[in-house]
Amino acid sequence: MHKIHEYTSPRTSYRCTGVCRGRGKRISANFSVFNASLIACARGLIAALLVLCTASFAAPATEVGSGKSVDIKVQRVLGVSDVDTPVDLFRRWETLPVAVPQQGLSEGFSRQALWVRALIKRSEWVGEDWWLVMSNPLLDRVDVYLQRSDGSLGSYSAGEDVPKTDTSASTLLPSVLLQLGPGENRLLIRVETRNAIATRLSLRDDRAMMLSSICNFFSLGS
Repeated sequence: MHKIHEYTSPRTSYRCTGVCRGRGKRISANFSVFNASLIACARGLIAALLVLCTASFAAPATEVGSGKSVDIKVQRVLGVSDVDTPVDLFRRWETLPVAVPQQGLSEGFSRQALWVRALIKRSEWVGEDWWLVMSNPLLDRVDVYLQRSDGSLGSYSAGEDVPKTDTSASTLLPSVLLQLGPGENRLLIRVETRNAIATRLSLRDDRAMMLSSICNFFSLGS
């Protein structure tokens, strides 16, 4: 027979056997296990959210292939001052304040220059020459800065206010010829214009660029 215990308080009194006390201990132990599981689950959820946020704001990567024209995703770089140089931005690449990746640009009118970045991946068996083409022919000036995987740099310019040269593309669209290195290539693009900043960005190999130029010749006369 279990021993009976009496409990008395100013408002109520009741009796509980030893079995009741045993169950109380088991309930307390189960509650502790539940608390530990809940804490572990919360920590896992927080870690997963951090990974997702980091992935969402990482530089969007575009992989080029042979004989293709591919649209690239870009990411607006925030808080760039007038004294910041492309070298400074490349040095701070991993910690740059950025917006979420997007397909092309649709920023409307802006009195300030707009900076975006992108990451281009090229396999060793793919050619190094790729045209970066903006779909808006009314952009005044586009400056493109390239950092290859070996650390070497390249700079290019295009747009309505940029004089044409012998190496310029035979198209009205702002276009620059990039020499991509194998592996990862970092791109910084500065857009400045009196018109609305709205454009798609694509990479084209020589064949795709030639076909595009022919189409532009018949449709736009240039």
